[in-house]
Amino acid sequence: KCMVAVAGTVMGITTLASYATLNITDGLIAALLWILSTSFYLWVSYPLVVELIRRILHPPEQKRRRRRRTPSFGQRVSALIRSIQTFLIQWGWLVLYMCIYGILQYTPLQHAANMVVLRDRYRPEGQFYSRGDGESNHMVCKGFTDVTVPVDDRPVVILESMEVLGQALAMKGVHDALSRVGIVCAYDRAGFGWSPRSKNASRTPNNVATELHAMLNDNEVWVNIPPRIGTVAPNRTRVVGGNLGYVMVGHSLGSIYARRYAYLWPKEVSALVMWDGVPSQSTSQAGADKLQPTVFDSGKVSPFLMDVCSKYLEPMGILDLFLKPQFIYGLFGANTTNITSAPPQGIGQGFWRMTSRMLFRDWCPAVMQEFADMYQGGSPGIFQVVDADLQGYKMPMFAWARQRSMYMGTESVEENYQLEGVDACSNTVSRIENNVTDHPEGTGGWQCVQFAVVNYALSPYKNPHKRTCKVVGQPQLGSNNPCTDISRSITGGTEIAPMQGPQVVAELVDTVLDAWSAVGYSTTFPSNPFAFMIQGFSPGLCFTGGCTQPVAAWRTQFIADVMAVLGPRHSSVVNIEVMLGPTPCPLTSTRTPAGVVGQLIGLDCPVAQCTDLVRCASPWHPAVARRSDEGG
Repeated sequence: KCMVAVAGTVMGITTLASYATLNITDGLIAALLWILSTSFYLWVSYPLVVELIRRILHPPEQKRRRRRRTPSFGQRVSALIRSIQTFLIQWGWLVLYMCIYGILQYTPLQHAANMVVLRDRYRPEGQFYSRGDGESNHMVCKGFTDVTVPVDDRPVVILESMEVLGQALAMKGVHDALSRVGIVCAYDRAGFGWSPRSKNASRTPNNVATELHAMLNDNEVWVNIPPRIGTVAPNRTRVVGGNLGYVMVGHSLGSIYARRYAYLWPKEVSALVMWDGVPSQSTSQAGADKLQPTVFDSGKVSPFLMDVCSKYLEPMGILDLFLKPQFIYGLFGANTTNITSAPPQGIGQGFWRMTSRMLFRDWCPAVMQEFADMYQGGSPGIFQVVDADLQGYKMPMFAWARQRSMYMGTESVEENYQLEGVDACSNTVSRIENNVTDHPEGTGGWQCVQFAVVNYALSPYKNPHKRTCKVVGQPQLGSNNPCTDISRSITGGTEIAPMQGPQVVAELVDTVLDAWSAVGYSTTFPSNPFAFMIQGFSPGLCFTGGCTQPVAAWRTQFIADVMAVLGPRHSSVVNIEVMLGPTPCPLTSTRTPAGVVGQLIGLDCPVAQCTDLVRCASPWHPAVARRSDEGG
């Protein structure tokens, strides 16, 4: 009992130390609960203290020992068993008592103290805008933060984050990069981040899109643009769709909400960008099961788990104090032990701001409701986008596919998917006429699913620098036949791509730059990195020594030439790596490769068939093409 009283007092003091960081208003109720709880332990400990003092002041007299008979072996065993039973019972009660104390008093009160501290430490960075149900969502808008970039009227970018996270901070890396050259807004969906839960409306694509529409149209959304070089006053601009509309960007489950917005208000959307877009086709012939994000398939998040979290783990503080590394940090990588010292690069210190909001009461119910309303029940929300996807979207669409699955532990090209019972890589689904000639870099697995998504658009993205696709009545290879294409991650992009390092973030940024370009706004924003392939070059044109120059020397010179084109402004932020090639070959070999015009074959030096590299059958990035046109 003394140990229980002492432990209870220590725990109470520890909890009180946490409350010392609170202001009086926020900590008043919690402090009152602590006082009542601690009073209980003082009441328990009072008779123990009195008895202890009495024994100290009036120690019991030593009684004269009487000679006792030596106990038998059986008596000794019986006494030992009674002692063990007494010990186990007493300690069992002690452990049970401490567990009850920790769960019912210390844990929730410590959690309450943490929540108030986190609420004071991490204030919302954006503004709150009415969403039409009497509540307001939190949204962060910023634009043209690079003062060297001229301000224009390009479409505003709206970012829809992935499932489970649902916060603007989940897009922080991309948000920061894109806002250098345009206006970009990211927001917290209801129940995520700083946005309160929706108490009545279900989280179907219709309702989520309607709330976003109300935020953008029923409120005055302003963004302060820093003054350009040579000016003093900042430029305050209202965020509206204008004549060009918005560029809607959806990541994973956010792609469903972005497409629904584009279907309901097509005049307000100029382009769609899908990052790991979720298809609406069924993965079975019966049409009951849908292709859902891998974070749900992996078991890291499930309706049952989130139900337990919302009812017990989160309100009682167990998630905060005991399960945070496995339950929350585990969503961002397999190695949770080092995440405290090395959070995902694309979000940086914003990681703590974002994960702190996942400890509040709204997060677990919001995740559970978003999944249930999308995939479960008599009328799953995903069916709301099926007809729209089949009808097609009138605005251009761009897609990006991850390289590997962090949750499933597989490479994306190795995964197998079926849509409506048909292999996703078949030409009836992906609409790739000839995978060998149309996309010589290879397409498979999850990439095929993204081809199915990008073909929801009536005008899917046509890669102007990959002119190898079949057009009836025209020459096929090397002619002006741009291919429907997607962006494939080559730098290790996973399900949490917007929060990964600068290379993956740059891949995502490129897709938005392509969307802006499609509506007439080119950008000199540096892509770090963009990937391109040189095919069909003449040795005499590409390096002075021809085939006699060592490959390593050619790579070194090539990297130096590209860096010289980029200029000193980007020397500290750009990393150039030649991943493959050039193909080494004998000086005397001049045989023309068969099959593909301008494509290198091992140990052969092709003749000069294409002096203008931009017109070759190569997937050049537009930035490279522009510099080549300018003589760079």
